[in-house]
Amino acid sequence: MSNYQKPVLPAEWLSDYMLEKGYTKTQILEGAGLDKKSPTSNLKLMPYPNVLILLDFLGKAENNPNLGFDLSSNAQPGDLGPVTLIAYQTPTFKDFIDTLIQYQSLMTTAIDLHLNVGTIESEIKYNILVPTKAGTRIDVDYTLKMFVDMIKECSGSDWRPNRVNVSYSKPDDMSRLYEEYGENIKFDQPTNSIFFETKLLKTVINETDPELLELMKAEIHQMLSNYNNRTNDLFSKVRACIASSLASGNCNSVNIARQLNVSQRTLVRHLSSINTSLREIKADVIEELAKTALCKTHTSIYEIAIQMGFSETSSFDRMFKKKTGYTPIQFREKYVDIDYSSNRYF
Repeated sequence: MSNYQKPVLPAEWLSDYMLEKGYTKTQILEGAGLDKKSPTSNLKLMPYPNVLILLDFLGKAENNPNLGFDLSSNAQPGDLGPVTLIAYQTPTFKDFIDTLIQYQSLMTTAIDLHLNVGTIESEIKYNILVPTKAGTRIDVDYTLKMFVDMIKECSGSDWRPNRVNVSYSKPDDMSRLYEEYGENIKFDQPTNSIFFETKLLKTVINETDPELLELMKAEIHQMLSNYNNRTNDLFSKVRACIASSLASGNCNSVNIARQLNVSQRTLVRHLSSINTSLREIKADVIEELAKTALCKTHTSIYEIAIQMGFSETSSFDRMFKKKTGYTPIQFREKYVDIDYSSNRYF
């Protein structure tokens, strides 16, 4: 008897999209090849092969072979969990890719993402590792477009990859593929790849103080390591999700529950059972990260406040003083020997 377990993937983003389109929960489960009597929790987390089946079903139902591009255009950074959120907060395009590669197993074990760096040209490779009878074009286009759009945002909307390889067969209508990828596309390839100039790996994708971003990346990576190593520790998982969500401005129970693939009610109940709440954990994480940022960087307090999810420093000041007894300026003056002659730090 095989011990093989199908890798799973957060699927609430796709289920929500279909619910908004008017599909019922039963139709979604059946479209994914799941028993219609399955618990609705399966709408949040599905075996990866069933996600591919559902994407294939939806593309055919909507008569839209370009659905992968459309879904990618509407995607939110947190759809696939905390890893994508922290990836979007990294300084450069290479950091973005490296973060996804380093923690791809936290998203799903069903894919393989790889970066080949060359002197002139580099390649991002994306492969689906699970067997499936469903078409994979929608998934492939969804993923490759994410990388293409990242470069376009920094290089201009006219940018196109040097060339693109895809594993699916050539469709009759090529217009959307030419629009997204350019005209140098090869089909029926053993791997899905985009090729681009190596110099683009240095492209800055986040204008926040690099010193602060580097520190935040290290701190959140440590939390993600705990997330990975302590799979049954909800507290550690919540901390990792909060830390990676702060800068997005969407650090709330809805999005944290979504990243954890549980309902808000389940999240609240579990935290209550260990005598805490999302609000308390969030305040503790902000305090911890803010203290580190104040002590170890020269970043302005305004930028730290923004990175902690505050729209203005006054709210950050009040929260920090309530937790520590000091305003951020007082804390930095007391614990760090920094030249404060420049207003940059405030």
